[in-house]
Amino acid sequence: MSEGRHRRFTGPDRNSGDGGVTSSRPKDFGSHGSKLAMTSSRSFAYCFSLVSLLACAAKEPAAQPSAGAQTFEQALGLICNVDDLRKSAEPGEEADAMAVGRERTRILNERVESPDGIYLLTMLSVKGGKEQAALLRKEVTAAGGQHCKLAEALEAEELGALSP
Repeated sequence: MSEGRHRRFTGPDRNSGDGGVTSSRPKDFGSHGSKLAMTSSRSFAYCFSLVSLLACAAKEPAAQPSAGAQTFEQALGLICNVDDLRKSAEPGEEADAMAVGRERTRILNERVESPDGIYLLTMLSVKGGKEQAALLRKEVTAAGGQHCKLAEALEAEELGALSP
């Protein structure tokens, strides 16, 4: 055997500093090994972040109203019958149409607590009287109801519409 091709272990190598212990792992990773380690670390961090974001973004089931909370149907009933509440709260002559609309809005803002009912009030407040009546009829029909006094009054008068 020639000495140039195969090197025999003869004891500790003075230049290696490992005390003659050989390992199958290369001593120098060079530029490829460190890039590979960094790439796999980044990939892991990216995947972990993605999974975490997806887990946080998962839809929670819709919360059911608590026992004492107002339902949308109850809020819709208050909206449709606001004139009964207004008349009992303020007996006497009818005021002008703008005052009627403001009074209806004030009463509903005080009494409607359902988030969906509040949303409906917001949507109604940016529409004119006839559009309010049409939207109310649509919501009443979708909820299984048949008529709405406020929708009928708004269609007949178009005055006294709910205000923002």
